[in-house]
Amino acid sequence: LLLMLMQLITVKSPLIVVIDDAVFLDQSSWRLVFDMHMNVECLLQVLATRPINKSYMAAFATNVPEEYISLLNDPTVTQLTLLPRPDEVIYQIACECLGEGVEEMPAHLAHLILRKSHVLCVD
Repeated sequence: LLLMLMQLITVKSPLIVVIDDAVFLDQSSWRLVFDMHMNVECLLQVLATRPINKSYMAAFATNVPEEYISLLNDPTVTQLTLLPRPDEVIYQIACECLGEGVEEMPAHLAHLILRKSHVLCVD
């Protein structure tokens, strides 16, 4: 039903579907993502996922979904790998989040923020 709805919508105008943390999709959701890719014209899908490695394999139950592998092997799919941000950039973003005019923070807070940000980016 959702696939048919998307096909109807994209007849009139293009559609963008963004899925974050795709590593946590279940098998049925991966099937839908793949079916949308194959059957819906004028559709741009953006899938954000963590690296597929031992740390995150639990999200895929026992196997990496065939649909995921097929998408990666499709020549029409563009895959981008984003690298972690440098410490200086993370520090600057943290200062900005603390409020206007904040240019420095205590060293122990900066170390905590940097340590936590690296945990999120580890392969």
